[in-house]
Amino acid sequence: MKKRYRRTAVSQYLIIALALIFIFCLVYFSTKVMTSIPFEDDFVIPWTAGRSWLLEGINPYDPAVVGRAEDTISKSDYLADLPVSAMLFHPLINLIFYLPFSLIPYEISRAIWITFITISIAVICYISLMLSGWQVSAIEKVGIILLFTFWMPSIHSILSGYFTPIMILLIFLGIYLILKEQDNTAGFVLSLTIGSLPISLIITIAIIIWSISHRRWSILISYFYGGAFLIIVSLLLLPTWPLDWLHILINIIENGDWLQTPLMLLASLLPGIENFLMIFLHSVVLIYLVILWITIWKKTGRVLIWKTFMVLLLSVFLSLQLTISGLFFVMPAALLVFRFWCERWGWAGKILTWVSITTLVVGTWLSLYTEINFSKEITSPMLFIGLPMLVLIGMIWIRWWALEIPRIPNQFS
Repeated sequence: MKKRYRRTAVSQYLIIALALIFIFCLVYFSTKVMTSIPFEDDFVIPWTAGRSWLLEGINPYDPAVVGRAEDTISKSDYLADLPVSAMLFHPLINLIFYLPFSLIPYEISRAIWITFITISIAVICYISLMLSGWQVSAIEKVGIILLFTFWMPSIHSILSGYFTPIMILLIFLGIYLILKEQDNTAGFVLSLTIGSLPISLIITIAIIIWSISHRRWSILISYFYGGAFLIIVSLLLLPTWPLDWLHILINIIENGDWLQTPLMLLASLLPGIENFLMIFLHSVVLIYLVILWITIWKKTGRVLIWKTFMVLLLSVFLSLQLTISGLFFVMPAALLVFRFWCERWGWAGKILTWVSITTLVVGTWLSLYTEINFSKEITSPMLFIGLPMLVLIGMIWIRWWALEIPRIPNQFS
């Protein structure tokens, strides 16, 4: 027994050591990339706001923060630019995530942040696989995670330092914990997304409705208590932050350029009927979303998975801004489609699946190869409309398989 214990301990230390070496190499590689490729830095303003607040007592929503952020970039070796909307639009609840990084010098903290986002995206891919119930070999699993960690939306999100992947990771983790019946933990994890309600609101409503139908009160209690705790702590730290934040939001809204959903982008392709098409498309998606909210009542198993993934997918079409990181909401639905292809068509389905994955990953790069520019936001209709539409068609295609065919023994869901 003693020898066996020692062997286990050594293997654990080896894994930890390899993980630390990998993270260190990833941090080092990140610094080299940022000194070679120009990019838009979505991290520097929250970092500066947190640092100015913690070390100098300056209100994080003070307009002077933008000037300090610009000065920080100019003094670094990174080829970074400020985002177009150069202001702190995060609520203080989200800014808390940045505070540990604000205590570290910019160049080091920026490299660590990139590493953190990269790991978050890899975990998003892993949890999406787990949620989809797609049974693949270890090699296939690693291949899928690597491909989707390095497709164009991931690389753009990583280099720009977007906060959205962290929120999406928390949402996916919360859903996974709910399916594993770890309700208290799931509710607390989901409460961490309360500062990003425009992103998490659609799926949060579905979770609340489902939790009530199953009398899973622990999820709701943990969610609302956790959210209340975060709000109270943020108010104790900075009582004026809600008014300061609302003032910035009002300025953004008055600017008029902040609202740009993918459906608005689709409607703009036909200027003659743009207004009609915009209202019609949003109405159809909203009606279908409400139907999903209602019909998710008391659902379990594959029916619950399919409806939840469809809600996540529809949230892409209704996102208030064109954000490349929001495309991660497509991933669970895409993997569910691939799962059923493989299960129903055997080797033919597996070949079609891997051709589709390769085409999807390579296609995101080829669609922008003439104008890949990490210094500005991407607004490609092929990504924001074409990709979600293809996955939506796939979800409708497998609907009968997922909802009507009896459960196969030993299936994940």
